[in-house]
Amino acid sequence: MLWVDTRPGGPNPAVQFRGTPMPPNPATHMPFTTYYFRTHFTGANPAALTALTFSNYIDDGAIFYLNGTEIQRNNLRAAPAVITNATLASAYNCAGDATCPLVFSVSGNLLTNLSEADNVLAVEVPNYAADSPDITFGSALFFEQPFFPPPQLHVLWTAPVLTLYWNGTGWTLQQAVALDSNGAGWADVPGPVTRSPYGVTPSNEGTMFYRLRH
Repeated sequence: MLWVDTRPGGPNPAVQFRGTPMPPNPATHMPFTTYYFRTHFTGANPAALTALTFSNYIDDGAIFYLNGTEIQRNNLRAAPAVITNATLASAYNCAGDATCPLVFSVSGNLLTNLSEADNVLAVEVPNYAADSPDITFGSALFFEQPFFPPPQLHVLWTAPVLTLYWNGTGWTLQQAVALDSNGAGWADVPGPVTRSPYGVTPSNEGTMFYRLRH
């Protein structure tokens, strides 16, 4: 986390993990009223994402911007109230120290300006009072996307036909006459076979293995 703490007794040891110290205002030897942060990250196929989740440690307030668009306020007047570098936070978190995480998620229209290339997350963090001796900020970003479990390949024997069937779409049936540690020898069943079910009449030529390829 980024932090500045000018208390005579030093920072609250419960605030962990403090990483980068920030400079206080040299004129007052107290924290500046507001600190500004930004970082870059690369998007991962925005069309496949359903939400971005932020886990944060904030002392005392914050406004988050994704590629220049505001996405969240904490302990500040609601939009469209204008926030300047002299605006103080209206409250504080976790009894005044950044000792508990604050989590929020954004989805829907707030993700429309997310880029698959470079993205900029910017945050401004104001203090609760002009004479407050500390400011702390840290954030972790997680992305959410739909999870589609792989299908299960089932076998049904009704002589003389062996029926293979599975759930889901987008899979191709493959076969191999032998298995090896390198995974070689697999080939698509002629067709190819991409829809369930598939019936085959076993021969007397030996064992055949089947699997699904995405």
